[in-house]
Amino acid sequence: MKTKTIDVIEKTKFNYAGIAEILHLNTRKEGKEEDGKELAIDVKFMVKMTSEAFSFFECQDLASAFYTDIGAVKNVFIEPLGLTYELRNYRLTVVGKEYYGVTLKKFALKPIDGNLVSITFQASFKPTSNEVALIAENLQDTIEISVEPTNLELDLKEQKDLG
Repeated sequence: MKTKTIDVIEKTKFNYAGIAEILHLNTRKEGKEEDGKELAIDVKFMVKMTSEAFSFFECQDLASAFYTDIGAVKNVFIEPLGLTYELRNYRLTVVGKEYYGVTLKKFALKPIDGNLVSITFQASFKPTSNEVALIAENLQDTIEISVEPTNLELDLKEQKDLG
């Protein structure tokens, strides 16, 4: 299966700000041995959005197949719709910290009553070990997050200018 990789230069961008649940957390080291490996983390989030979220994933026609006229799910036994999108160069704000150059992937959409959709996705980024502990403290809690596309070069320049 081919992954659709999307950089932030595309017209349509995935944005979210609101309540999320941390479902899963995986830490790992990445990079070459000789360069020194960096701590990296994959966090699986679950958020709820309106069914308009289907349009970002180019499957807006499916929304009418999932919901009745009053917004109830037609078939409650439907499996989540897995999508292979990979979105790069995002900014993630979670537990009061901002992370840049975040990659979003492994999206799954599940229709829920009220013309809503539950979306799970994985965010991959490089926090410090103290920040990993802070995120882990919120595992399976509901927290505020924001996810937005960013221009990595401009964000790094802003960080440098402020630092």
